[in-house]
Amino acid sequence: MELRDPRNHWTRAWPNRWGQARLSWDALGVLARSTFNGDGFLRWSEGKTADSSRSYVAYDHLWRVTGRYLVRPAGEGGVLRLDSLLYDANHRVVQRIDARGQVWKTDFDTRGNAIRSIRPNTPGPDTTQVWYRSDGMVDSTRAPGDAAATLYKYSGPLKILSQTITPSRDTVARNLMWDAFGRPYQVERKVPVALGKVQWRRTQTFFSASSNLVDSIRTIRSFTCDTPCATPTWPVPLDSDSVLVERVRVRYDRAGRDSVRISERGIKTVTIRDRLGRVVRAYPYEYPSQGVDSFAYDIAGNLRKTWTRRGHLITADYDSRNRDTLTVIPTVGTVRKAYAGPLGQLTRIWVTGLVDSVGGARPDLSLVYDQRGRLKADTVWSGGGSRHHLCPRPVRAGQPHDRCPGQLAHAIRSGPWARGCLDDAAGRHVAAEL
Repeated sequence: MELRDPRNHWTRAWPNRWGQARLSWDALGVLARSTFNGDGFLRWSEGKTADSSRSYVAYDHLWRVTGRYLVRPAGEGGVLRLDSLLYDANHRVVQRIDARGQVWKTDFDTRGNAIRSIRPNTPGPDTTQVWYRSDGMVDSTRAPGDAAATLYKYSGPLKILSQTITPSRDTVARNLMWDAFGRPYQVERKVPVALGKVQWRRTQTFFSASSNLVDSIRTIRSFTCDTPCATPTWPVPLDSDSVLVERVRVRYDRAGRDSVRISERGIKTVTIRDRLGRVVRAYPYEYPSQGVDSFAYDIAGNLRKTWTRRGHLITADYDSRNRDTLTVIPTVGTVRKAYAGPLGQLTRIWVTGLVDSVGGARPDLSLVYDQRGRLKADTVWSGGGSRHHLCPRPVRAGQPHDRCPGQLAHAIRSGPWARGCLDDAAGRHVAAEL
């Protein structure tokens, strides 16, 4: 089986009798491999790098997925569980055990609604609870660490959400009005603007009677008041206040796409699209003589050329997998990218013909991955040639660590611009730091 894109680059697959791809590859090499049993269920799959990225799938007697695991080389710990799944009598996942042995739980009521989610954390588990009304609508939720629940109120025969009340019993959102189609056309949100100070923002949406499309949007800001500001003060009259009130009118092209925005001062921004909906010209001002951004695409839809309103031409080239490999930026240089990771990841970014207006800048970046495709190290140039590295320091699962017990940690070697990552025992990225 073969698939070709508009640029005539091909991708081939070797399907089984169920039509599932056992092997897929293109002109650059193998993309993925998979093996299935006689009933068409996946047994294992791997990426570009054979064996190193292979993960297996286990099933129960009902052919429900019960877990995924890796088989590591001899001397590296044998089998590593990625996760395990437990089901209730209604075939719903109620527990998931991750690679660290931590249990994630989900409880359901008699109607099948998820009412409690428990995830492991330190020092204790985090519990998220949900309560429902008799009609099935969410009545309230309580997030981990909250002393009280967040309340939700509904209005009208369509039961549209009308109010959101925080655990401190402060109303932060109100849907005041809606039309016959159930569309809210007047919504209020409370926004903090300073310590102890808030503003209410009212958004009014007006629809066209002939096309049912948005005709205009009016945003009104209340006068700043002290928290909790249950009764805001609004400016009057509305259309004469250009400081706290902004109204934007919307115009559409023949295909019904948003193409013109007109402010209350009559200033227009115009967006022109082609038949496929791609932006080909954008006028930030009403008149073309004041500047226009233009865009050109190749037959596959990749952005190839950009003409900025300052008269600069930015060009880009793509490989057979439609990945950006070269971008020419005037007054900056040529940005090049290489994809040589074990799973085709980006491994290097560098600039040729650099126009260094600052002095001593080295924008090169290199990334290193292990055979399973996990990021191990990256490099950053900083200042006058001082290079910083990120070196991996493995911590075995179950071994105490000062910041991340039971996980693999990547430690920073030196430099204020060095970057670090935190992975769990299954190699999943969980955090990053500078």
